[in-house]
Amino acid sequence: MNNNEGIHWLDAGSVGVAVATFFGWLPNIAALLSVVWLVLRIWEMDTVREWTGRKDKIPMDLNWLRDAIKVEQKRSDDDKEQG
Repeated sequence: MNNNEGIHWLDAGSVGVAVATFFGWLPNIAALLSVVWLVLRIWEMDTVREWTGRKDKIPMDLNWLRDAIKVEQKRSDDDKEQG
C-alpha cells in the first residue's frame, strides 16, 4: 500500500465519522464498539479461557505482522536506493 492509498482510507474514515456525527450515530457506535471490546477482553482472560476449555490453545500470533513490516521496510529502502 502506498501513501496515497493510506490517505484515501483515512479520508473515507473521516467522512464516515462526520456523517455519523451529523446523524447523531457516533455516540451509539462508540458505545457499541466499547462493549464489543470489553466482551473480547473478558473472553480472552485466562480464567474464561480455562472455563471454556481454551486454556492450552495458543493466542493469536502476530509474527506475520512483524514479518510484513520488515518486507515493507526493505521495499522502501530498495526504492530509495533506486532513486
